[in-house]
Amino acid sequence: MFSEKANIRKLIRNPYLQILVVALAILACYLHTLTAPWYYDDFNNIYENIDIRSLSHSIKNLFKNRGLAYLTFSLNYFISGLDTTSYHLTNILIHIGASVSVYLLLKIIWDKSNWIPVVGTLFFAIHPIQTQAVTYIVQRMTSLYALLFLLSLICFVYAKKTYKSAGKLADKKHILFYGTSLILGFSSGLSKENAALLPFCILAFDFFILEKGKKYKWSNFIYILPFFSTTIFLVLQQFLAGESTLHKTEIKYYYHETNSGSYRLTFGDSSVWRFHYLFTQFIIVWKYVRLYFWPIDQILDYGHPLVKNLYNFRSIVGLSGICLSIATTFILRKKSPIIALGITWYFLTISLESSIFPLDVMYEHRLYLPSLGLIIVFLGFTNQYLPKIRPQLFLPLLVILAILTVQRNQMWNDPVLFWSKNAKLTPHNHRPHNHLYLYLMGEGNYAEALNEAKIATNLLPSAKHYFTLATAYYRLGQLEPAKNSVEFSLKAFPNMPDYLNLYAMILGDLGDFTKSLEYAQRAVTAAPDRIQLYAYLGYAQARAGKWEEAIRTMQYVITFDPQNTLALEILQKFRK
Repeated sequence: MFSEKANIRKLIRNPYLQILVVALAILACYLHTLTAPWYYDDFNNIYENIDIRSLSHSIKNLFKNRGLAYLTFSLNYFISGLDTTSYHLTNILIHIGASVSVYLLLKIIWDKSNWIPVVGTLFFAIHPIQTQAVTYIVQRMTSLYALLFLLSLICFVYAKKTYKSAGKLADKKHILFYGTSLILGFSSGLSKENAALLPFCILAFDFFILEKGKKYKWSNFIYILPFFSTTIFLVLQQFLAGESTLHKTEIKYYYHETNSGSYRLTFGDSSVWRFHYLFTQFIIVWKYVRLYFWPIDQILDYGHPLVKNLYNFRSIVGLSGICLSIATTFILRKKSPIIALGITWYFLTISLESSIFPLDVMYEHRLYLPSLGLIIVFLGFTNQYLPKIRPQLFLPLLVILAILTVQRNQMWNDPVLFWSKNAKLTPHNHRPHNHLYLYLMGEGNYAEALNEAKIATNLLPSAKHYFTLATAYYRLGQLEPAKNSVEFSLKAFPNMPDYLNLYAMILGDLGDFTKSLEYAQRAVTAAPDRIQLYAYLGYAQARAGKWEEAIRTMQYVITFDPQNTLALEILQKFRK
């Protein structure tokens, strides 16, 4: 009986079995997301991105911003076109790879523990906060960079251990590990520019774990120096691209909190808001911590406001907390180097998107890699100050997290429910209402779509929102309000092809065929590469009685799009 229990314990402690458990847990939490639809930035980065439809083009762009991530999207397109299944499956496999990398890293930190690495890995793998980096297809950029980042760090550790045991840099095994680490680190940078922080994380891991927080020698720093080549490359890449947040100054809008507690939109040069963004992030880094330990009411688009001024009380408290954390790291560097590493890891890996580079203020996927630091702090504290705690006590918590992850992923499967919740929790934010409008229109629910378009337009009366409003009115047959709304859009952007085309269709339905034809021709002139606009032009020509011109136009459309229903309909009418 005792030997049987011993065998069971031995089996449970088997690293391969533990990795298998992690992989199966991820599959259980994520496999039902394979048919989840496209969201938000998926459309401009993947769905409407012509570049990813050519493998050769994606390979040529490999060394451009996030080129490796785009190459993987291109491979998915080659496999399944715009069907989301292969994209989601790839994301899940990358998440499994990143989780296995976390397991290997935690095994290095707690090399004598049988349960801490697998428990920590499960916290990383099945926590609901990770759903945005996994189920949201475009955020493969985040999970892929994290996977390569972690693998690079692991190879570095093995390289340094090999160098210490062999006593020479020219050792073949050492060269293999060190070279692989450099290549993986550089590849991480080709997925997302956050990999610029890799050498700093290597320094922290080397100091706190490999050197046990003792006096750091210059030789150790020189050994890490080549990894800064990735940082230099990424900085140069951003500057040379001319689109970098390092130097962009286009007009942006942000939410600001008013004295009454409500939110209002403020427009301005992004360079003006850099320090407002930074002081807001002093608050956000702690909101991320709260969200990790209390993952309730998760949403995609928080629309979080910037602080009104730089002497905001919450910002000062947040900054004080950061300073206290840095001081704690210094104090614990020898006595509790693992906890010190966890604190350092969290603030380091989140620093690039929580600094002076103005982005959207708060997104959950930014916590994907930094969450490992929170896990290390939590498990380090537990192991050091509660050494007799039994690993079985973590099981209920892991089950709860898995259930929350499954529920969150179920919501990703239903975009109307997904955006409805987002809109309800952020009533000041126009974007969830706009996205909800799009999905409702896709379902043919034009009345509810019109209501969402009205809310979005009231929150932000932009040309784009008046166009969505006009489209909803048009679908409902309300031609006069549709005409008035699109005229507002055309005043702001008189040559926007979609606005011109919708206006042409509305005028045609109102019986003004001459003016309808004029605007349909303007739409084609504005975007001569869009075949569907030619189909609408042919339709306008037919309604205006110009049948010969309509036939020529529709034959041109059929040449490029043989299944175009509008062109086929006009040609069939002509034959009759």
